[in-house]
Amino acid sequence: MFNEFYQDDPDMDEHLSVLAVSQQLSFLMQEERDILYLAQKQCLGENVAQDEVQALYDTYYFAVCGYYNEAPRTLQYYQDKIVAYTTQHPQDLLISMMDGHTHHLRKRDELVFSLPEEMLIYGLAAGVVPYLKDVFKYDMNHILQT
Repeated sequence: MFNEFYQDDPDMDEHLSVLAVSQQLSFLMQEERDILYLAQKQCLGENVAQDEVQALYDTYYFAVCGYYNEAPRTLQYYQDKIVAYTTQHPQDLLISMMDGHTHHLRKRDELVFSLPEEMLIYGLAAGVVPYLKDVFKYDMNHILQT
């Protein structure tokens, strides 16, 4: 349906990509956000407790599985990532990530609400489907890794 609607538009691929932006952060973006949060906490001189890193690991270690034969991430991966981000202004990275997502959502809303009325429901659904796929993949990886 979108292919037909955008068939003469040179920006068709971009439009389709923008329509697929989900309101919710993907699990990999949530993981990155949480890593940056702990790195920022450490930069502020607060202690990042081992149970916080463990909770991060328990929540996301399997999230990358299933793309290309990746192994689950290790606890050491998260510890190293937090330390690495402490030298990269994690608060700025976090703000940039969230601002980027907000920008994409605004572009998506503009595009969705520029669609003809009969396509509006499809435009709205286009942003939900990728998230549902992400939830399914996350849950399947969790089941397979536990």
